[in-house]
Amino acid sequence: NLHIASTTPAFRMEDTDGGFAQFDASNGSLSIQADQGGAVASSYIRFQIDSTERMRIDSSGNVGIGTSSPSAPLTITTGPAGDTCAIFKNAGGFGLKVTPQVGGSGAVTEIGLGGGESLSFAPNNSEAMRIDSSGNVGIGATPTTRRLTVKDSTPHISILANVNTQDCFLDFGD
Repeated sequence: NLHIASTTPAFRMEDTDGGFAQFDASNGSLSIQADQGGAVASSYIRFQIDSTERMRIDSSGNVGIGTSSPSAPLTITTGPAGDTCAIFKNAGGFGLKVTPQVGGSGAVTEIGLGGGESLSFAPNNSEAMRIDSSGNVGIGATPTTRRLTVKDSTPHISILANVNTQDCFLDFGD
C-alpha cells in the first residue's frame, strides 16, 4: 500500500528509457499522465482486467474499447457479428442500441430503440425525419398512420430510380 498525505499528492514512476507515468490528485480530481515530455514515441494508457486489455488511450487521443489499435476518436470492437457494441441510455431508461452486421453475409447494421420510442434525424438541430415505433416514416412531418408522410413548403416531390436514365421517374409538382 502506498499512501501520500499532501494537499496535492502525486505518484511518479520512471523507466530507464526516459518515459514516465504520473498520478496526481487535487481538489477531488485525478490526473493520469503518460510520457508527458514525449521521451518515448507512441505512448499509450492501457486498462487491463483479468490479464486482458479492455481499453486503451493512444498518443493521438484515440480511445479503443476491445481493441489495442483504435483508428478513430472512439473505436469499439466486440465479438462476432451480431454482438451489440454500444448502448446509450438516459436515467429514464430510454436509449439507443447499435449492433453491427446482424445476420451474417449481406448483413445489416441494426440501430434499435426501446419499446414505444421513435428515431429522429435532426440536422442543424431541426427534425427532418422521424421513424416511429410502428415503422411509419415522416419526412418534414410527424408520421401519421400511413407508412410514409412527406410534407414540404414547396409542392414538389420526386422519386427517381436512376437519375442518369430517369427510369421509374415519379414527379408531383410544378
